[in-house]
Amino acid sequence: MKLALAAGIALALITAAASGQVYRWTDEDGNTHFGDAPPGANTQRVQPQAAPADPGEAQRRRLETQRQLREFERQDREAARQRELQRRQQALQQRLDEIDSRSNQRMCQFYQDRIENARSELRRGYTADRGRTLRQRIERDQREAREYCR
Repeated sequence: MKLALAAGIALALITAAASGQVYRWTDEDGNTHFGDAPPGANTQRVQPQAAPADPGEAQRRRLETQRQLREFERQDREAARQRELQRRQQALQQRLDEIDSRSNQRMCQFYQDRIENARSELRRGYTADRGRTLRQRIERDQREAREYCR
């Protein structure tokens, strides 16, 4: 009789625990816990998933979870690849900008030198035709220099 009573109480407790609520909470250290009673305000009620009766279903769930994990990893790799590609493109653009700047500086200096040489020649003396040609070259070179000397 006592054995039957103890078995009945144990069965009632197991049934109550099995049908009870499951709670999930995260402590202040960021650790996630599960239990049958809520410890505080940061608790969520969750529904535990019952183990499937069909072993094939369990295998399918496991495979789906693995597939999802591989997909997340693939997405992470793709995002990292995109970040690296963007970093390389920025470095290349910066290098091209540096080259372009140096090229502009050289062209600016080239036209300034040509203008100074033509002015120097004008100061030394010239024929009327040569003077007109030098003044036209100075005007043309000044227009070109404006393009590069910014």
